[in-house]
Amino acid sequence: MIKKIISSWVINIDYLLVYMEQQSEYSQPKFWQWFGRINDFRHIRKRGKVEWTVATRGLYSFLVIFELSMIIGMVGLVVMMLVHTSLVILVVGLYIIFRLYLLAIFTSIISWCARVMVFNAQKKHLINQAKKIFDSTKATKIVILGSYGKTSMRNIIETLVGAQANIVASEGNLNTEIAHARLSKRINRDTDYVLLELGEYIPGDIRKMLELIKPDYAVITGLNSAHIENFGSIEAIKNELFTVEEYLNSGNIYINLDDINLANIDNCPYYSIRGTGKVITSGTVLNIQETRFDIQIGDAKYQVATSLLGQHNIGPISLGIELGLELGLDVGRLMDSVQNIKQVKHRMSTSRLSSGATLIDDSYNGNIDGIRAGSRLLKKFKQDYRIIYITSGLVEQGSNSQVVHQELGRIIAEVSDQIFLINNSVTEYILEGISDIGFQGKLTRIDYPVNFYKGLAQRTTQYDIIIIQNDWPDLYNWEVK
Repeated sequence: MIKKIISSWVINIDYLLVYMEQQSEYSQPKFWQWFGRINDFRHIRKRGKVEWTVATRGLYSFLVIFELSMIIGMVGLVVMMLVHTSLVILVVGLYIIFRLYLLAIFTSIISWCARVMVFNAQKKHLINQAKKIFDSTKATKIVILGSYGKTSMRNIIETLVGAQANIVASEGNLNTEIAHARLSKRINRDTDYVLLELGEYIPGDIRKMLELIKPDYAVITGLNSAHIENFGSIEAIKNELFTVEEYLNSGNIYINLDDINLANIDNCPYYSIRGTGKVITSGTVLNIQETRFDIQIGDAKYQVATSLLGQHNIGPISLGIELGLELGLDVGRLMDSVQNIKQVKHRMSTSRLSSGATLIDDSYNGNIDGIRAGSRLLKKFKQDYRIIYITSGLVEQGSNSQVVHQELGRIIAEVSDQIFLINNSVTEYILEGISDIGFQGKLTRIDYPVNFYKGLAQRTTQYDIIIIQNDWPDLYNWEVK
């Protein structure tokens, strides 16, 4: 506790508390759990910074005013008690010790009050307006659900369908009820399709969004332990996702058959690496620039290529084509549009370093299925390149964390020549998995990833492939034991 208090005096603690609130999404339980874990405030903001919004500016201003009030009050007391030296020392000492906790409590109170009195009222009004828009629109509404792969699927469908029609789609990682309510303002009489990504964070999230949107089609991309600490079990997450069956006929819900947790569902149309019921895929050829494969629809055959790397993209592309056919779009233009599907930033997106090395940025991947997909891709290139793997592990794995991270360690040890682990609370579990394989390559642990990333070009050559898989937000950066 002493280090915690001292460290709060050598940094801008007001700024840091605002940063913590923003990173915690103004959730007070998250904020206080993070606050309780901290031993040294100098080391918790390793990568992020405050994004200045109306909320953060207001919170920071209130904090500065509150702290100035405390200082003025303390000075006033000291002046009044100058003749009593022991009382002066006591007042100053109490201020030094309790300043941090008073500021944290004040931060939490202001954030909570703002959420209850301002945000919740605005949210209710916005959702009521959005419900009228979603109910009245003649556009076909498509939703994408799943523990992983939602953004990539949305990107594929938006590209394929959007080439022939006016489509309004979610942007970035905006996949909450309030985000969809805001998006509804973009829907107009010319909108043909609405494509929305639904994120499940706590039980009941999916139902709220389905009630708002009332979709016509749904795609379930996969099921794993992401957010399991909020749901308790994989089965509970599955039940959350399949709430969609209450709103749609099973024939309008597409399932990822490549996911072992969904493979036993036989009452819904599927997609997989082999295609769909109507779109049959074969002849896959991979290189570091693109993925090529053949498609057959009835008697017609096509060859397509995409800059998306890895066989795991073939299923989603084939589903995008089948959905386009279901919606009455032209098959030839659908095939032509495959080459226009762009990589999604931070999701298996590639770039070249100044050294000539290939960087695969998968830093937004937060699940074990993404780790498996990345390793399958890297095995294709292991003979010709040195594989450098950088990872920090996965967040929100709940009671499965040790098992999941041991598997992660085994997966990356099989494919890598060099591994860099970003130190945090799960690093030891990853090391156990790496040890199980008997990894013979070079292993390095990193404390400050930002500085490390800046020097990547100096450590690599044109014969290297570097993959950065999952970033570890400061919110989850527990003290390393």
